[in-house]
Amino acid sequence: MSIKHFIIIVYIILLSSCAHRFEVQVPNKQPPAPKIENVKVALVLGGGGAKAIVQLGAIEVLVNNGIPIDLIVGTSAGSLIGAMYADNPDYKAIHKKIMRLTKWDLIDLTFPAPFQAVAKGYHLQKFIYENLRSKNIEDLQIPFIAVATSLNTNKTYLLKAGPIAPAVYASSAIPITFAPIRLYDQTLIDGGASDPVPVSVAKKYNPKMVIAIDISSTPDNILPSNALEITYKALCISYYELARLQSKAADIDIHPDLTRYGMFDDNHKEEMYQLGKKAAKAKLKDILAFMKIHGIKQRPVKPTS
Repeated sequence: MSIKHFIIIVYIILLSSCAHRFEVQVPNKQPPAPKIENVKVALVLGGGGAKAIVQLGAIEVLVNNGIPIDLIVGTSAGSLIGAMYADNPDYKAIHKKIMRLTKWDLIDLTFPAPFQAVAKGYHLQKFIYENLRSKNIEDLQIPFIAVATSLNTNKTYLLKAGPIAPAVYASSAIPITFAPIRLYDQTLIDGGASDPVPVSVAKKYNPKMVIAIDISSTPDNILPSNALEITYKALCISYYELARLQSKAADIDIHPDLTRYGMFDDNHKEEMYQLGKKAAKAKLKDILAFMKIHGIKQRPVKPTS
């Protein structure tokens, strides 16, 4: 890198740090969560970075076939899609926003100290704050739970009330990329560390049907060449196996083949969106049959414009 390029990067970072900053007032304790009752269909959205647009494609198919969504439980990027849909159940409007989004809109570059995360989460929280009508989870149109992992207890931590922006950030704070966040006396990281596809969380609310959309994929077949690559691949394998185990516990397991796509892949969003639609359509017969057996009525479908 030339001196000129280095100076330009420093200048951009300094400008972004001087930009208008929003403030989210976070209470010391998580507020009381609203009651979640009479859940017919719970939708569980797993983590997977940019691949989460697949989930929105699947949601389009569910909505256009009258599948009710009474509860959304999301981990990591699934919590972002879930919060956006719970706030405004309009997949077309969300599609427009996601299609314009790049990873650099969510990752705020910093000069990290050794062994520290490269992003502090400001851009991700700002995006959530500016693109959702509701500011608190309890105000969303559809009941929603963001799933994070507590470094205090080494267990899943559920965010069921309070400000949405830090909750979704906590659920999405992938180690190394995003710094942990301190919320409600807990140090929280990405929910995928403990619950990549949190079907068990949804089942606590006794839904008649759980639909899981798992966007995990197996790592590539390239043999690692050093200790860091070996460690990373081992983590990817563990994550995938746990995600598949959890997703298969749902009544409906939607799992498109996303082997070709990466967590930070900005270049194939429409392609992935269509894969989500295709995967949901492939499960539609099973979904409708399950609904008939368990007395779940389809909702009237609004005409598309």
